Amino acid sequence: MRRPNTRLAMCGWMLLATSATGQTLDPSGDTAPPEQATQDPRELAGLYAEAVQAAVGRVSPALVQVRVIGDYRGLGRNASGAMSGVLLDPRWIITSSFGLERRPDVTVVAFANGDTRSASLTSIDHSRHTALLRLSEDAPFEAPPLEPRSDALPGETAIGVGVAYDPASPNVSVGVVSAANRRLGRAVQTDAAVSPANYGGLLVDLRGRVLGVLCPAGEPGDPAGGAEWYDSGIGFATPLEDILERLPRMQEGDDIHAGRAGLAFRPGNEYTEAPVVTAALKGGPGEKAGLQAGDRITSVDGESVANLKQFRIALGPHDAGDELTVGLLRGEQGLTLKLQLVAASELPRPEPRQPSMLERLKENLPQPE
Repeated sequence: MRRPNTRLAMCGWMLLATSATGQTLDPSGDTAPPEQATQDPRELAGLYAEAVQAAVGRVSPALVQVRVIGDYRGLGRNASGAMSGVLLDPRWIITSSFGLERRPDVTVVAFANGDTRSASLTSIDHSRHTALLRLSEDAPFEAPPLEPRSDALPGETAIGVGVAYDPASPNVSVGVVSAANRRLGRAVQTDAAVSPANYGGLLVDLRGRVLGVLCPAGEPGDPAGGAEWYDSGIGFATPLEDILERLPRMQEGDDIHAGRAGLAFRPGNEYTEAPVVTAALKGGPGEKAGLQAGDRITSVDGESVANLKQFRIALGPHDAGDELTVGLLRGEQGLTLKLQLVAASELPRPEPRQPSMLERLKENLPQPE
């Protein structure tokens, strides 16, 4: 395999490692004795580069190129497009859902050794922007083991790896984890470059442990793929553990959708507005669970929620079909209800309001020119 083409973003930690005199600083800020003088910054840069390349080398054997041929409107053209994918076992590949929502005509998977396989789209997780492909025959080699991490720390090194350009030569971008539990608790945020060039690839830490699968920032079906985000230096990755947890369902062919409760709340600043129900959609999950206008939601599955934003974050990681325990106050009475979420497409549609006789008469009055 050719050596990865690495773009390094050197971080401020190297500056913090040395004082103005070139001496090492211990955590308390005291100057270390002369015999513990720091390494030459050039040596530190070399060690950092080696660590990045070692992390890329650990995960790149699991990466494959996914080429969509036919109706590839995800990139605004009807020819072909490529992104990355992750080999989970000899038959299954997880990738980004970007460009796959329209169920493409043909999908071809290319491996680093030059072999190719056709693949079929099995299912899509619309909530996390990922898709599962099944190969027509076993991959030419076993899937290398990956080590997922679910405790990404803001500020730590994050490395984006993809093979959209060449399955044998990973493209690499380096940055930091800028936030965890973004997109309502469904994604890790990074400032490493994330674009269609590495969608479906991996976001890893400096030890090669997997923080997530790189995915678009836009909504499903967005032809720009969230370009307004990655052009601003904001990218997202779906945690691998969340994908593996839902893998059995996806292998059965079940599409996964974000869960909806069918509740309406008072308008206002979601960070300060309390989650007080103003209406429960007739026939929706909230009404079936017994929620009423005026109920103030206080917890979701035992997690306290004080404002509307916290309530939405508590619901965010849950899928259609999940059952939640909702705590609430109705007046001064505390209640606990069971609420089963549904997909947005399963929410009952409100009946259209019939105009009154007076409104219908007004519609037929002569209108001014």
